[in-house]
Amino acid sequence: WREALEEYTVIHDESGRANMLNNLGSIKYNMGNLSQAMEFFFQSLEVSQKAGDTLRIVTALNNIGLVYMAKPNTYDLAIEYLNKGLLLATLINDKANMGSSYVNLGEVNFEQGKDSAALYNFFKAKDVLDPNDEILPYVLNNIGKLFSRKNQSDVALQYHQEALSKSTEIGNKLFMAQSSLALAQLYRERGQHEKAREYFEEASTISAEIKAGPELQKAYAGLSESFSINNDFRSAYKY
Repeated sequence: WREALEEYTVIHDESGRANMLNNLGSIKYNMGNLSQAMEFFFQSLEVSQKAGDTLRIVTALNNIGLVYMAKPNTYDLAIEYLNKGLLLATLINDKANMGSSYVNLGEVNFEQGKDSAALYNFFKAKDVLDPNDEILPYVLNNIGKLFSRKNQSDVALQYHQEALSKSTEIGNKLFMAQSSLALAQLYRERGQHEKAREYFEEASTISAEIKAGPELQKAYAGLSESFSINNDFRSAYKY
């Protein structure tokens, strides 16, 4: 990416520079280096603003908001930048970035305990995203979690089942595992332990296949608890 950045600088392609700076920021973000990621994202924002490239501006604003989401004491800044990105994305009818903005805003609201605002943003994301967008099952699961938190388990169940169906349809196994886990946990809360065990087993199989450590750990813990409830301690100890 750095070589490409240099090439775009030489030929004075500001949109290309903005894109490469954003890519470098994303690499640093995925490595956990948030301070360097932020430097690249702000550089990308500055360059894209000078170039008048609205799409790159939106991307930079959303990514800056994403970094600010990492700490509770910067949630307000996250909301500020995500809303700026959302406004511009709406103006150019960029539904993919609109969806990302709504999802990220929903996540911040969820962590803040602002359930009504979170539901609003997740529903908005659901409305604007393409029906086959890979992130849709994630949105549906978050809606389910919010209804579960509101003690509306029947509605929560509906959304988690829809998330599992959609993730299976698009072939996203991580979201399949997460949807199965959400269903298992909900059935456990409802006292339907056999049904919960079925979904914990499904989640463990998928998680093991794709080496999804956190999901596999949760699935194993759920299976152990499920067998213990039925006094099947030999099976419980396997997990």
